[in-house]
Amino acid sequence: MGDSRKAPRYVLRCRAEINDWAAVDDCVLRNVSLHGCYVETTRPLAVGSEIELLLFLGDRTVRAGAKVRYVHRSIGMGVEFTHLGPEALFILQRLIRDIDAGRD
Repeated sequence: MGDSRKAPRYVLRCRAEINDWAAVDDCVLRNVSLHGCYVETTRPLAVGSEIELLLFLGDRTVRAGAKVRYVHRSIGMGVEFTHLGPEALFILQRLIRDIDAGRD
């Protein structure tokens, strides 16, 4: 099975929050791209669920609308970003550029 991702993923661990409009859960982001990320959580949501994701990146917070694309039961879920504002996109682009250059 081939990799169908739109962009390469970069290793990143940071605190995040999932808001599915019914509850807010703390979780850990495991990797990121400009199109999505993998979220470690013991309570992944169903494929197709629309969520708001907050990523805590040092002194910056990125807010993204996202949709659950796949689930690993009791482990986590892969999400695709459906909405990133201009500032959030800029922060992610800069973060990925720094990771790619080896400067985390």
